[in-house]
Amino acid sequence: NIAGQRKVLNDFVSEAFGDRDAYNFTTDADHTLLQFAVRNENGQAIALDGGVKVVLYEGYTPIKTIHSIDPSAVYSSNLQAGKDYSIRVESHDGQKTNYQLVLNLETIRVPAGRHVYSDQ
Repeated sequence: NIAGQRKVLNDFVSEAFGDRDAYNFTTDADHTLLQFAVRNENGQAIALDGGVKVVLYEGYTPIKTIHSIDPSAVYSSNLQAGKDYSIRVESHDGQKTNYQLVLNLETIRVPAGRHVYSDQ
């Protein structure tokens, strides 16, 4: 469970190696807002050496796919309470690409009688 945390992960992907990186986590008993960004290996919001595709899964079901990452963008998604999620990063154009994945997870406090609506 990484709710309420910020994680910064550095790695690389390359189609030549059949490489796909997956980061798994579980939400706690509260709804969670996930914000994520993909930056270059130095954490800068500039173009990567090659393209990457990012897929967010709830269990085994893809719920968000971004085919061309904008390194200046921050992507977000509302996550359900008590679920298993993963983010997969893979090469989009076949080139080796160093990247930094930044994950921010915030608990969403929902007042009694209110609902959190998914952005999917």
